[in-house]
Amino acid sequence: MRNISYIVYFLFVVSFFVSCQPRRVYTGSALVPTGGWSVDSVISLDIPIEEAEGATDWIVYVRHTVDYGYQNFWLFLDLQSPDGTLFTDTVECYLADHRGRWLGNGWGALREMPILWQENFDALQSGHYTLSVRHGMRTNVLHEISAIGVEIKKHKDGQK
Repeated sequence: MRNISYIVYFLFVVSFFVSCQPRRVYTGSALVPTGGWSVDSVISLDIPIEEAEGATDWIVYVRHTVDYGYQNFWLFLDLQSPDGTLFTDTVECYLADHRGRWLGNGWGALREMPILWQENFDALQSGHYTLSVRHGMRTNVLHEISAIGVEIKKHKDGQK
C-alpha cells in the first residue's frame, strides 16, 4: 500500500511540473569575454525555432556584478529572421532604482535583470534567428556585465 501512495505522489508531482512548461519556446545565453565587453564587440545568439505557432514574448536577460557603476544599461539589438529580415532596436534597461538598489534577481556579487523586449511578437517563422547584441554605454569596455540571455515564450493574453 505504501508503494502505491509513493507512485501516486510521484505522478502528481511530474504532472504538475509538465503542465507548467508549455509556454517556453527557447532559452539561451552567451557569456561576455573574460577581458570585458568592448563597445566594438558583438555578442551573438543563434536561436533555432522549430515550430512557429502564433505570437511570442521575447525577454532579454542582463547578468551583471554589483560593481556595475551605473543605474541603467543601453543595448543595441539586431534580430535577423530566417528570411533575412532585420529588426533593429535600442533598449534602455534599468538595473538599479533611484537609490542604487539592484533590481532583478540574484544574491552575492551577481544579479540578473529580465527585460521584456518584444511582447506579442507575431512575426515568428520556423528556422534560425540570429540575435546580435552590442552595448551602447559611453564606457569603452564594460567589465561588470557577464552574460546576455534571451527567453522566448508563447504569448498568452493577460499573462506575462
